[in-house]
Amino acid sequence: MHIATTPYGRRSMTLGQISRQMTVKAVQPDSVAHKWHVFQDVREARELLGATDRSLAILNALMSFHPETTLSSGGELIV
Repeated sequence: MHIATTPYGRRSMTLGQISRQMTVKAVQPDSVAHKWHVFQDVREARELLGATDRSLAILNALMSFHPETTLSSGGELIV
């Protein structure tokens, strides 16, 4: 089985990445999260995530375009 993390070719995956993918797939279909609470959590964990001020500004702008205040696992988020 070949798992690529980018559309540009193969890149090795860590066990943590695979574990996270499995966790995301196990999310209940009716789960929702308030988008600005998620953004605040990302801001608080920015050092652990390796997020820069620029990436946070871009994420903030992109989230502003999402019409709903909640993010749900039932719909696809497309930017």
